[in-house]
Amino acid sequence: MPATTAEELRLQIKREYDGFSKQLRIVAQYILDHPSEIGLETVSVVSERMGVQPSTVVRLAKALGFDGASQLQRLFKDEIVSSAGALGYKERIRQYKSAPEKKRSSEVSSVLDEALECSVLGLEDLRHSMNREDIGKAVALMQSAETIYVAGFQRSFPVAAYLSYALLRLRKSIIFIDGTGGLYERQLGFASKKDLLIAIGFNPYSDQIIATLDQAKKNDVRVVGISDSHVSPVVVGSHAPFIVHDPVVRGFRTLTSSMTLAQALVLAYAFNDTSN
Repeated sequence: MPATTAEELRLQIKREYDGFSKQLRIVAQYILDHPSEIGLETVSVVSERMGVQPSTVVRLAKALGFDGASQLQRLFKDEIVSSAGALGYKERIRQYKSAPEKKRSSEVSSVLDEALECSVLGLEDLRHSMNREDIGKAVALMQSAETIYVAGFQRSFPVAAYLSYALLRLRKSIIFIDGTGGLYERQLGFASKKDLLIAIGFNPYSDQIIATLDQAKKNDVRVVGISDSHVSPVVVGSHAPFIVHDPVVRGFRTLTSSMTLAQALVLAYAFNDTSN
């Protein structure tokens, strides 16, 4: 029997994800990471964005127990409608993505306006996707850890660097895994189940973050994962997963949402009050 709510469907997709073909995984990941688009757009539009044929979306829907894609979409559409406060910004995101591409100006003011608009949409998405339970769980792990290890490479390096700096200022025992000399695995070598790893990584996931996570698993270290997909290796199996969708400006991904989440974690830890 097919799922009856969007949340049930998400859980089903996560359970069955490893058994899907490569093409079906593309669709499954897109559904998990962009549910509002699945609920608001047509199959042809989302298929084009995914780079697959519409029939692939239908195949996944049937594999999940539905008669067709429209039934699957209905679950996410109902979820959007039931969240009236979120409907406005989701519609703005949809319109922004579907608007015909305008001739881009190279003037600084034009680029700035574009970056600001994308960043605002990204922050609104973060506001509606995060909740106090997620933050509270992560803060509890941070508080109970003897030492917090922080790892982030390539694009996620600035986020990891900020977290390390801010938590160190709060007098927490911190080890910043920067990979100097290729020793990123060794830097986590003495960590134990009493410690915590905050791992940040975005697609394409670096070899360094994968190796760091593998070492954490070997040492039974708890993990707070920050990434861009529900099926990312950074969040799968983590004790407190966070999914962040940073906006893209002219092909360049910003760090607006990721940095804001990092700041929220630091503030929540500093004030030790996630009830408000």
